[in-house]
Amino acid sequence: MNYHQNIQKLEQIYNYKPEPQHNRPTCKSWLKKIWRSLVTALSQNAEMRVWKTEDKTGRLLWKLYDPITGETFDFNSENEVRTWIEESYNRPPVAERCFRPFCS
Repeated sequence: MNYHQNIQKLEQIYNYKPEPQHNRPTCKSWLKKIWRSLVTALSQNAEMRVWKTEDKTGRLLWKLYDPITGETFDFNSENEVRTWIEESYNRPPVAERCFRPFCS
């Protein structure tokens, strides 16, 4: 290698920036999700649940679990959660889900 090649390699190393890793799940987040799923599966009563948490940047986040659909929703404020709950009473009921491959 000559001098210029060495300088180029050093510049590449110095200017190297790893690609950002967005929304990569951590072990802790997977364990939380598994635990929440287990508790949900074993609970006798299907209640809507709301809790506060923080995202990776420390921003407050409201989460809501809907036992009817099995979905979890994220909200930015308590007011958004209240609105979603109030509107959910006006939605038509969801038919039972079929987990068999060929349901009629």
